[in-house]
Formats: sequence, C-alpha cells, structure tokens
Amino acid sequence: MLALGSSEEKVYYQKDHYFSDLLESIKAANQSVEFETYIFENDELGQKVIQALIMAAARGASVQVTVDGVGSLYWIGNLIALFQESRVKFQVYHPFLFYHFTSWRLLRLDRMVRAFSQLNKRLHRKICLIDNTTAFVGSFNVTNKENRDTGVMIRGEDSLALLRHNKTRKLRLMYNNDLAIRLRSAQKRIWITNAYFVPPVFILKALYVSARKEVDVRLLLPARSDRAFMKWITETYYSGLLQSGIRIFEYEKKFLHAKTLMIDDWALVGSSNMDHRSLFHDLEVDAVLRQQASRQSLAKQFDFDLKNSTEIFVSDLNKRCRVNVIVGWLLQIFRYWV
Repeated sequence: MLALGSSEEKVYYQKDHYFSDLLESIKAANQSVEFETYIFENDELGQKVIQALIMAAARGASVQVTVDGVGSLYWIGNLIALFQESRVKFQVYHPFLFYHFTSWRLLRLDRMVRAFSQLNKRLHRKICLIDNTTAFVGSFNVTNKENRDTGVMIRGEDSLALLRHNKTRKLRLMYNNDLAIRLRSAQKRIWITNAYFVPPVFILKALYVSARKEVDVRLLLPARSDRAFMKWITETYYSGLLQSGIRIFEYEKKFLHAKTLMIDDWALVGSSNMDHRSLFHDLEVDAVLRQQASRQSLAKQFDFDLKNSTEIFVSDLNKRCRVNVIVGWLLQIFRYWV
C-alpha cells in the first residue's frame, strides 16, 4: 500500500507509475472498488488490472467495473468471459448498436431506437474509487499504448469532495459556468493541456477576454492526433486564437492525451477535453488539486512539455494543406458529435 497520509495527492505523468500505484491500492482494498474507464483493452496491462480486480472481489470486497460500449467495443466479449466466473460485477455503459445484435432479444425496435439515442452519450471518465477513501483520476485508459497522459491519486474526504462529476445536466451547467467565470477572471495565467480542442463559444470568448487583459494564455495541443480529422477541426480556431495574443504549442514527442488546466493558482486534472462532447454529452470526472506541491508539479511539467513542442505562429498557417483546411471547416458542422 502507498505510504501516504489521510489527505494526500500524487500527480502522475507516466503510465507505469500510475498503474503501479493503482494496482497496489486495489490489492489493499478492504471494502469496495469502483472502476470506470472508456477504453479497457485485454492486453498485458489489462490482464494485470483484471487479475487485481478479481482478487479483490475474492477477498470479499465489492467490486464494480463499468466500461464504455464504444471505447471498449472490441474487448467487451473477452471482458465478460473473464469476469463472469468471478464475483466482479461487470457492466457496459450504453452498448453500441451493433453489439445489441449479438442477442436476438435486443432486436426489438424500441431497444434499437434507444441505442441510437444513446450513441452520442459516452462514459469517458477514467476513475478508480477504492474503499471510498482513495481515487485515481485522469486521462489514463487501460491500454499498453504509450501516450502523454496525466493522472492524480487523491486520498481523504476533503479531496474526494472536490471531484467534479458531470453526471447530471444541472452539474454540467454549474461546472461550465464555473469554468467560464474562472477563465474570464484569470489574472496571471491560463495554461491548457488538452488532446481534443474544439471549444464551444463560451470558452473561446472567455479566452479572448483574458488574452486582451494580457493574461499569459497558452494552449498545449497534440501535433498528431489519433483521429486526423480532429486536428483539422482544431486548426480552424488557430487564426483567431493567435491574433488575440494566445500562444499555441503542438506537442511532438508522442500523442498528447492529457487533460489539465491551470488558471492562476487553481488546477484541474481529469478526463475532460475542451470540446462539445466532454462539456455537453459525455460522463467525465476531474479533480481539483488542493496541494501547492501538486500545482507546482503540474506547472513544471507544462514547462517541460513545451520543450518537446513547436510553437505555432500566424505565418505557419499558410503552410497548411489547403484540402485539410477545407475539410476542417466542413467538419465544423459536426463539432457537437466528434
């Protein structure tokens, strides 16, 4: 078990470190484990997580595992088979339509209509809550793929109370309003690290307001995306952002999948992207960092990531492929769903 106090935080930037501590915490669970993730691959890492969860359930802990029906689509069958002989409670959030076809009972029209209506509402959060005292939150999926992710372990009732679950429309509205106010009220800096930057108007306006006040607004975005069209859409915002004084950096070393935000001395780590999906549709969870050491660590990592990034200038925009530019603008039509 981690040698940590009653109220602690630990920020992670390496997958191996994050899952090593997560697995140790699952192995020490006494009462309960609630594990939710978007992608749960049945690879080497996935097998380690599966065995830890099964062993926790065998010891008598209540273990609930929930995966997304689209993100984990290709591995759901294997996961069901692996968990069915154990005491682990396994469920799929909003199964993908074609997955319903594996059972003739689900071919009813009402179920198919419901599946279509749920298609744009995904479980995107990555969280493991252990004994209701310790939580692991961030952008790490269960996969061997090496991305640049960020996560945090938090322990203690005060810290857990600051988890931001957007599980209801009321909470979404509250968190979105809070975010807009914080962005507009920034005095010194707004440092955003994000994998998918397709912001709604209220985010753009808030960033422009702070940039006009000469707040240090920087965006750290991926140079290459796991979905090529996402970068094309994101680039449609570059001209306006750059002309407003906002600095843009593209991370080159590997795929940037982290989702972090620093506004002055307030910091957030979690699963939320700055796009319509995260803000209006998907289930997400983010953690507010309480400790100064954690916020300093996040700022230090941001500076370090900039060294592995290329800054984008207005002059660079003319070098882009014209076809990609046109496609990016056309795809803006679908920004609420991508």
